Amino acid sequence: MTGDESCQTSWFTFEGYATILEEGAACFTRAQIVEFAESIYLLALIPLREHTNAFAKIAACHRNLAALYQKLDSEGTTRFLGRYFRVGFYGVHFGAINGQEFVYRGPGEKTGCFWNCFLF
Repeated sequence: MTGDESCQTSWFTFEGYATILEEGAACFTRAQIVEFAESIYLLALIPLREHTNAFAKIAACHRNLAALYQKLDSEGTTRFLGRYFRVGFYGVHFGAINGQEFVYRGPGEKTGCFWNCFLF
């Protein structure tokens, strides 16, 4: 591939860029980080779709935004983002996993709740 061909793939088009943005927003939504997904829609994807006059796709973006806002509204003020905990096992009582560390993801748990579930 020469230097002239490096930017000739479909990813270097408006539609390719929009596809990447949509995938990013979907990933943030699945990760429960809807604030970032909202920013992708509002700051990048909708303006891009407006520039290309893709009205059906603009409507789809607004439907996705509405779903995000409804999700936030239903969770109210008790919303917690997923939290990650680094847990190490040290001591002869842990046998084969002695000295190993793992990353656990708690679904929006507080630290105290995580420890109670983990220890008992």
